[in-house]
Amino acid sequence: MKQAKILLLIAIILFTGICYAQGYYADITLEVKENGAVNISGTTNSTYLLLGETQTLTTKQGEVWTLNFEAQEEFETYSLEVIFPSGVEIIKAKASGASAITTKEGKTALITSGNGQIAVQIEYKLNSSAKETPNFTLFGIVLIILIMTGIALFAFKKMKPKKEKKKYDKEVLTDRQKQIAEVIEKNNGKATQAEIQKELGLPKASLSRNLRTMEKKGMIRKDKKGNTMLIRFTEKN
Repeated sequence: MKQAKILLLIAIILFTGICYAQGYYADITLEVKENGAVNISGTTNSTYLLLGETQTLTTKQGEVWTLNFEAQEEFETYSLEVIFPSGVEIIKAKASGASAITTKEGKTALITSGNGQIAVQIEYKLNSSAKETPNFTLFGIVLIILIMTGIALFAFKKMKPKKEKKKYDKEVLTDRQKQIAEVIEKNNGKATQAEIQKELGLPKASLSRNLRTMEKKGMIRKDKKGNTMLIRFTEKN
């Protein structure tokens, strides 16, 4: 009976020694968000490291954020990765183990590993250019929409058939004035007085009289160039 008790005591001592020899381990990731929240994920056998999201690991003063993470258990081995949002500038970083700052999928990250207690303190800030990116993106979208709308309106106006200009109102013209208007129209809306006279065989005085009447009605205008009198339809016609 006494020997059995001794053997049981030895077994308990050996089991306890094995458990202590195993020690703590941790392989965790801290994902820091823009609002300061930190999501803790990974694997560990420590009952003090709680996985999940917390707001207690970061503080802010002005534009500078500070991340403080500590685990005071004696870890046999640990690996810790801290991932920051896009556009973060690391100002200062301290870690209890060997550490390095790197980039992971376009985001700044700090990686540290070692044994013993875990302690990380990082000061960082969000770059103003990163914070303003959404505004510039929205502005760019609005600008593109306005440009495309302008192009569509311009193309629509170009495609819209132009109404043919009415060169003269036949209802208010005499037969002679209609003949004069037809000569001007035939010559692309302008003709010299000499050309009209030659075309119609009219006396100079009769032609001048009819042209004055048509000018008073606002149908034509006279432009004198040297010794030549050019007759053309007015723009409103």
